[in-house]
This record gives sequence, structure tokens and C-alpha cells, in this order.
Amino acid sequence: MQNKVTKFVISFLFIISICCLEVNAQSYNVPTSGNNTVTMCGGYIYDPGGTGSYGNGCDGYLVVYPSNPWSLIQVSGSYNTENCCDYVEIYDGVGVNGTLLARGAGSGSISATASQGPLTVYFHSDYSVTYSGFELSVFCLGGACGSYGPAVTLTPNADGVLVSWIGSGDPTV
Repeated sequence: MQNKVTKFVISFLFIISICCLEVNAQSYNVPTSGNNTVTMCGGYIYDPGGTGSYGNGCDGYLVVYPSNPWSLIQVSGSYNTENCCDYVEIYDGVGVNGTLLARGAGSGSISATASQGPLTVYFHSDYSVTYSGFELSVFCLGGACGSYGPAVTLTPNADGVLVSWIGSGDPTV
């Protein structure tokens, strides 16, 4: 019985890693101006300054698409910006004309989940002082190998990526 369980677990992990999930610790910066798009299901998004301080006069956005078309992008992280004039905003969908899901100015935490796939991360800074900006972890929520199955959450961390899902009384899950 133990061999069957072990084989099942190994098979399950293989299927998830090959078929279902792209797990790369990618990182991207929101452009200083204009816009850009990326496709990912694990990694980080930073302000235009990356891991350092951002510059003055930023006004750009990054559209993040999930690697798997059945997934939803979810971001969460922290920000430290000038309270009056610099901010990060997260919009549902593509571009800054969608629904505003979250806004951060000053310092704190921020998180948002797309309703149908991509999210847009917008950053604005005026021409006065700069701060450390923001860092958002990016992961995908979605079913396994299609539009069915449990909602799998990928959470990047210092050791790699935590793969989790909500348990169910249904034996097929």
C-alpha cells in the first residue's frame, strides 16, 4: 500500500510540474513610462527602481498575464512611497481603464486578484522625493491542467515556491 501511495504522490507532483504549472522566479520592473506586458505564474514585480529607490517622474504600467490561460493572476506585497504624490495601483484586466482593485500610497501592504486572468500594475511618482517603492509577489490561481480541479495557489518564497490548495471531502479531488 505504501508503494502505491508513494507512486501516486510522485506521479501527482510530476503532472503538476510538467503539465499544469510554470514556476519560475522571474522578476520585472514596471516601466518608468509607457507600458509593457509579461507572462508569468511566479515571481516578483518591482517599481521602476527595482530593488533600489525609484526615480522621479514615473508614469508607467505593467500588464501581467498568467502562463496558463485558465489561471488568475494574484499579487501581494508591500510599498513605501511618498504619501502625497507617489502611488501604486492594481487594475483588473488589461490597462488602466479596468476596475481599480487596490491603491497604495505611503507605506503598507497591498494585494489583489484578477477576476478573469491578467492584472495591471501601475506606478506614478511626481518630481519631488523618492522612496524604496514596492515589491509584489506574483502567483497564479487556477485549476489543474484545465478549467477543472482544485484551485492551486503558488506562493514564491525564499526557499522556492509553496504549492497549496484547499482540501475537499470529494475523493476525486
